[in-house]
Amino acid sequence: MAFRNYLLRALAAADRQAILPYLVEVSLERGQTLFEPGDPVEQVFFPSNAVLSIATVMRDGRTLESSTIGHESATPQLWALSDGHGRARTFAQIGGAAIRISASILRARATKSPALMTQDRTGNRSLPLTQEYMSVMTGVQRTTMSAVANQLREAGFIRYSRGNVEILNRPGLEAFACECYQTIRSEFDDLQA
Repeated sequence: MAFRNYLLRALAAADRQAILPYLVEVSLERGQTLFEPGDPVEQVFFPSNAVLSIATVMRDGRTLESSTIGHESATPQLWALSDGHGRARTFAQIGGAAIRISASILRARATKSPALMTQDRTGNRSLPLTQEYMSVMTGVQRTTMSAVANQLREAGFIRYSRGNVEILNRPGLEAFACECYQTIRSEFDDLQA
């Protein structure tokens, strides 16, 4: 089986061979919901040419897209590996092909292979982010992102120079953010518990 999904291609050969019999090619329809908050995570999806959207549901029922997953990744791998429940609404933003595997099979293989559990976290206060990239992340015009970056800099929350953001006052920055940050952070903390 040839894979377009980067994660599947990047697996060590032994890991890929071990899960190969359990991989199923599926076709996802545009708008098809894969998970709702609180759903048990029983499957993990590795998009081939589908694009999946992860939307955080706020207390008042509004949703905010917190992540988009394409052929570079998979979802909900973190929830699946923690043997937990979904923390967000996940749906096919763009229909197409994906590879599906049982979460329990992936969990079992992950316990036998540390390479499947690697997390690359910087832990640094300085982040190499351009305003252009931040505007893509937040879905706003670059000029709007520039105004927000200036506002955050003037408030003393960040230091910004070309292509680099340094966080100076994290509590202030968190207080400035909408409730979506705390919602997502709480989900992550729950997964670590």
